[in-house]
Amino acid sequence: MLDAPIAISSNGEGFLRHDRTGITQPAERELGLDEFPAFDDLWAIYRQWKGIQSVPQIALVAQPYHTDGSGKEPRYYQRVAINRTIEAIARGQQRILLVMAT
Repeated sequence: MLDAPIAISSNGEGFLRHDRTGITQPAERELGLDEFPAFDDLWAIYRQWKGIQSVPQIALVAQPYHTDGSGKEPRYYQRVAINRTIEAIARGQQRILLVMAT
């Protein structure tokens, strides 16, 4: 529902990483407390999973898209829709249909 390819949970003694991208194996792996993945490592997996590799694609996807000065944030499903649309544009898709309630 959140379009999160990697989930990490903890019991206070370690971490469990579940990777639904299929890029890292095994898909579910226990990690020690000192093995929490760095942002850059997770970002690289995400880009590979979404097919976003070139510098212009990365710049387009990484730019902030919601700055209206009100302090309001999009709802999770709006954020997912926006991210999927921007990613499709970054991959060069010419036609995109976004259907949502206003």
